[in-house]
Amino acid sequence: MKEDRQNMKADFNTDPRRQKALDLAMNGPIEVPPDRAVFFSGGRNMRQALDFCKGNPDEGFMTMLHTGVHQELMKIPLFGEGSPFTREEAVDLSALVSARFAMAASGNVLVFSNRPSGRSTLNTVEIPALLAANDDVTTINGTDKMLWTGAIRPPVLPLSDIVPPHLLRFDMHEILPGNTAESGKAPPESQALPGPAEQWRPGNF
Repeated sequence: MKEDRQNMKADFNTDPRRQKALDLAMNGPIEVPPDRAVFFSGGRNMRQALDFCKGNPDEGFMTMLHTGVHQELMKIPLFGEGSPFTREEAVDLSALVSARFAMAASGNVLVFSNRPSGRSTLNTVEIPALLAANDDVTTINGTDKMLWTGAIRPPVLPLSDIVPPHLLRFDMHEILPGNTAESGKAPPESQALPGPAEQWRPGNF
C-alpha cells in the first residue's frame, strides 16, 4: 500500500502537464488594451464583471479569465478532477496569472468589489500590484489610484475598510470613467463623503 502511494506521488510530480502549466503561467503572453482591465472579488462580482465585459463586446474589456493563458490552463485542467495539481498549487498558479494580468493593465482599471475577503486574490495580489508595482495604471474606477493606497498596508484589510464610502454605496456599473469625481477633488453632492474629502487623499492613510 505504501509503495502504491509512493508510485502515485511520483507519477503526479512527473506529469508533463505540470511543467506546461508552469511555463504558461510564467511566460504565456498576456496583453491588455489600455483602460480595459477588469478585476473582481467573489462569485457575485465575478458574474457582474463578466456580464459587463459581455455587454460591451466592442469595447474590448477583459478580466483575467479572458486571457489565453487562463483558458489554456483550464484545459489542462488546473482545478478539479484530472488536474495534475493540488488545490493549493492550482491557486498559486492562478494567482501568478492574476499578478501578471494586473501588471499588464494600464490607464484606468475597473474593480467590481464591495466586501472582499482580506485573503482574496484581489486584496493580496492584484491591488498591491496595481498600486505598488504598475506605474502604468493611473486610476481605479475613475478615481486616483493613490486613494486606494491603504489596501497595501499590512495586514491586508478588506477594501470596504479602506475605499472611500461613496464607492461602496453604488453598483460598480455606475462607477465608470467619467461618472466619479476627478482625481483629488471631492465627489459630487450625491456621492458626498461623510467628512472632509481630504481624508481620502494620498498620504492620509
